Amino acid sequence: MLSIPHILSFFNRSTTMGLNTLLELIQSKILRIFLIQLTGASFILCFNACQSPESKPAKNLRLWKDDDGDSMNVNTSFQKIVSLSPSITETLALLISKEKMAAISKQCNHPETWKDVPSVSSYPVDFNALVALQPDLILSKNDMISVSEIQRCKELQLPLVKCKSDNVSEILTGILTLGELLQVRTRSRFVHDSLKASYERLQHIPSQMRPQVLVLISSDLFAFGKGSYMEELVWHAGGKLATIGDLQYPQLSREAILRMNPNIILMSENNSFELLQEKYPELKQVEAFQQKRLYTMHDDLLSRPGPRFVETTRLLYSLINDKSYSR
Repeated sequence: MLSIPHILSFFNRSTTMGLNTLLELIQSKILRIFLIQLTGASFILCFNACQSPESKPAKNLRLWKDDDGDSMNVNTSFQKIVSLSPSITETLALLISKEKMAAISKQCNHPETWKDVPSVSSYPVDFNALVALQPDLILSKNDMISVSEIQRCKELQLPLVKCKSDNVSEILTGILTLGELLQVRTRSRFVHDSLKASYERLQHIPSQMRPQVLVLISSDLFAFGKGSYMEELVWHAGGKLATIGDLQYPQLSREAILRMNPNIILMSENNSFELLQEKYPELKQVEAFQQKRLYTMHDDLLSRPGPRFVETTRLLYSLINDKSYSR
């Protein structure tokens, strides 16, 4: 600002000036200084506004790399989550409240307390419903969403994060990863450690005593094979998959089953051994039929690699060791 001493100095240096001339000079200098100060103040206000959190959403984002290696910016917190995979929904139910869920897939049926969460189609993905929901996070098992659907999510700028859970190690790691993503690290560590300890406490039997277990996915003789999620659980429970070859989910012939002669046959509750015998009467010759070691298990426990893997292993241990297993 122009101070009084500045003004007086003009009078001291300008005795030959007329009063009007002097006043015009002073006014012109005041005006110039005022305009400079006004411009500076405007710049500061604009700069501060540009720095405000509301106009800098990047401050509320962080870089995240999913299990398929795709990187994206995600929020620091989530209030509208969509799960497109039942196994992920089961894991989320152990980590967060359902109030943070915008929707789950139509196949999600566990836990019971989450059945009132709105549902969307995941097969195929209902993109119109997803856009309408405006989720801040979409989670899917990496092998349950197609390449074209992944690309469509990118085009619509839908925040898709893909997760792996094909074996026990990936399930446990995935719990910690979701805990990091959702910022519930303490809770996820507790769930991880509890499940791991329970799994490790399950007893084993000597390998030379392991019965051959055939786990059928359907009455069309599709079965769990080498490298599948079920192979790991059956081995941990004290058995050994009867299937041979390198396919994870082979379709067997009746001749192949007769040759392997399994000690135990396990199927989903959605199938029946009566129907299996009607379609393939020669299977009555195998030891499992002869010894009546034919069991069924809930389809979700058989085919869903998620946090209930400990429950599945306990049931497998009971039936393999014939310890009061209830069909």
